[in-house]
Amino acid sequence: MDRPPLVDAPLFACGALKPSELAHAQVATHVSGTTPAMLDDHALRSRDGLPLLVESPGAAVRGALLRFHDAQAAYAAVCQFEPRKHYRWVADGVTVLSADGEIRANTLLARRPNAGADPGAH
Repeated sequence: MDRPPLVDAPLFACGALKPSELAHAQVATHVSGTTPAMLDDHALRSRDGLPLLVESPGAAVRGALLRFHDAQAAYAAVCQFEPRKHYRWVADGVTVLSADGEIRANTLLARRPNAGADPGAH
């Protein structure tokens, strides 16, 4: 997978890379801080146990904003972990709401959101 468009921006994690999830270990050494965050007009679906972020007007997803002390290394780890066939970077990032206000962040969307996905299963 290619690097995200906003190389120095934080990552909005709402699935396997969130601090409370097992896969967080893939990026934990690069994380300098986390903040709870909300992304409006999106929802989570599940396909074969993988969380898939999809656009969904009126819905909202809770996640975590991950800030990195070495964004290059952190995003290299994210790109190595996340399967390209399932995810793609949002072209110009997303705006999330956190305790720090509105923050521009990178996030991964489902490539094919309706292919075998179970809405509301996550």
